Amino acid sequence: MKTILLVAERDGQRCAGPVLIAGIAVGVGVIQLSTGTLKEASPLSLQMLSLLVLELMGPLLVSVLGMALLLPRWIDRVASTGHRAWRRSVPGAALIGIVLMLMFFSASLLAGILITPRSELGIELFALLAKTSFVDLLRSLLRSAGFLAALCAWSQWRAEGPLRQGHRKAHIVSNLLMEGLMMGIGLKLI
Repeated sequence: MKTILLVAERDGQRCAGPVLIAGIAVGVGVIQLSTGTLKEASPLSLQMLSLLVLELMGPLLVSVLGMALLLPRWIDRVASTGHRAWRRSVPGAALIGIVLMLMFFSASLLAGILITPRSELGIELFALLAKTSFVDLLRSLLRSAGFLAALCAWSQWRAEGPLRQGHRKAHIVSNLLMEGLMMGIGLKLI
C-alpha cells in the first residue's frame, strides 16, 4: 500500500498543474459563453458549468490528460518490472483519477464563480455547492478513477510486446496515445 501511495503521489505531482489549468480554462470559457453570448443568468450559468464538468466532459478530459502525461512513466515501469507493473500503476492511477477530478471540478467552479458578473462570491459558491448532488459528484469521481485505471492497464498491457521486441519508447508512446484516446472515448460512450 505504501508503494502505491508513493506512485500515486509522484504521478499526481506530474499531472496537477495541467489539470488545474484545464479546469480554469473550462470554467472561464463556459461562464463567458453562457453569460456573454447566451445571455444566461449567473446561477444558471454556474449550474450548467457544474453539469458539464461532472456529467459530460470532466472524467474523460481528466483521464485522457492524465494518460498523456503519465504514459511515459507507465511504460518505464513495464520496462523495469515487467508484467507486474500493473500492481502498482493501476491502483495508483485510480487514486490519482479521483484527486485529479476533484482538482478539475474545484478549479473550474472557482474560476467560473470568480468571473461571474455578480459580486456575491461566497453566496454563489455555497448556493452552487448546495445544488450539486453528492451522488453526481461521487459518480464522476468513480468514473474518472475507472477511466484512468483502465487506460493505465490497457497501456501497460499493450506496451509489453513492443518493449520485448525492442521498439523505441517514443514510438510506443505515440501509438498508445492514439489508442488510449479512442479507448477513453469508448469508455465515455459506454
